[in-house]
Amino acid sequence: MDGARRSTDASDEQEPKRPCLAVAGGRNGGAGGAGGSDAGDDDSHGDAGGGGGDAGGGGGVGHAADDPPPTLSTLGDDVLRAILSRLESSRQTVRMCVLSRSWRHLWRSVPSIHIDRREFGSDHELQSFTDFLLDHHNNLVLLDAFRLLLSSQDLRLPASDWVRRVINQDDTPPHQLKRLHLCNVHLDMDFASHISDDRCPALEDVRLENCSYLTARYEITSFSLKKLVVDGLYMVQDDESDDDEDEIFKLIIRAPALVSLRLAGELDHIVDINEPHTVPSLVDASVHLPVMTDEELNNVEENDATAHQSVLGVLLNVTTLTLSHCRLLFQPEDSVELQLLVFQNLRTLFLDECYIVGEDFVGLKPYLQKSPNLEKLILRCSKVQPGYSLNWYFGDDLVDFMCENLMLTQIIYQHDDDAAPLLVAFLLSISRSLPNNKIELIRVE
Repeated sequence: MDGARRSTDASDEQEPKRPCLAVAGGRNGGAGGAGGSDAGDDDSHGDAGGGGGDAGGGGGVGHAADDPPPTLSTLGDDVLRAILSRLESSRQTVRMCVLSRSWRHLWRSVPSIHIDRREFGSDHELQSFTDFLLDHHNNLVLLDAFRLLLSSQDLRLPASDWVRRVINQDDTPPHQLKRLHLCNVHLDMDFASHISDDRCPALEDVRLENCSYLTARYEITSFSLKKLVVDGLYMVQDDESDDDEDEIFKLIIRAPALVSLRLAGELDHIVDINEPHTVPSLVDASVHLPVMTDEELNNVEENDATAHQSVLGVLLNVTTLTLSHCRLLFQPEDSVELQLLVFQNLRTLFLDECYIVGEDFVGLKPYLQKSPNLEKLILRCSKVQPGYSLNWYFGDDLVDFMCENLMLTQIIYQHDDDAAPLLVAFLLSISRSLPNNKIELIRVE
């Protein structure tokens, strides 16, 4: 503990040196000067830093009972790089490296880059810092994580260049990148090919948030990808189209190892329902649609039901399914789409603020009927589609299926929620189909 306190005190003494960080980060356009300064110090301080790392590494193997415990200054470079890579941003990483003379070049070889617009006072400051960071990183091919979070698309041109520099270097060996998170980035037409197995064979986690696209057809093909989040899709202009109107973005997924999938956006934008998707390993999926107004609900067309069913058809193998702001439409028993939907593996179904057709909630019935192994049902702030009931279709007998494995239904509601008692009444009316079901009411503010 004494060593740890001494290390902290030493850090405090180094605080006056922090202004040099602004130069290294490119503040006020000084990135180039900082780069020259670092290059000039490589011979004089680089070896010393490496020696300190080796010595620290040797000391880290073990120590006698009467020896002081290891401190940050005695840790090896590999351990320090692992610690630095877990900081929230690359700016914090650079700041940490100025605390010790032997650490001053470690940021160049940290295997992760995290850029967050919220940490910078201006776009110019962010651009200068990021340009400098990428220019002086020892080996971008060895990155295992790249995160670029922008607050708007004002930096879309330099951001596209940064993404290309990280994942599109044709004259280099395949990248070791495992995690890629992009927010408010303008992606070019070749982006999907850049994250394919040829360029990024180790890629496991991709998150695209509020990104825009230059093509209407994106096919993500990866044998290594395990987690995919595509959140907030935009309509795009397809340069190859003769139509003056914007094309609608559609996603095609061919990822045999994909385990987790989150899709958010307009229903028509989420996935291409006319193309086959390859997701045999998928176990956890969520679909989040925008909140609809009453007018939009009343104008929902029948083909939206078909599109909804087709999107769900991509997710048939999942064990956990979350649907947010979806419209659970009533489907006749002879509906082709309904007959094809069977969630054989589904164990947990979470319906978050979904619109359920019919005051008697008959729109929920097909989801129970087509999930024979469902164990847990969660209904959060469900909304009733008002104006009509579908009892006329079934008459008095709504019980023509069995869901014996359903053990718990949680109804999460607010104090002014009119749907909660209707949901309870519906579940009780089909209790013969749910012989083991327990209803739990949870009130939230």
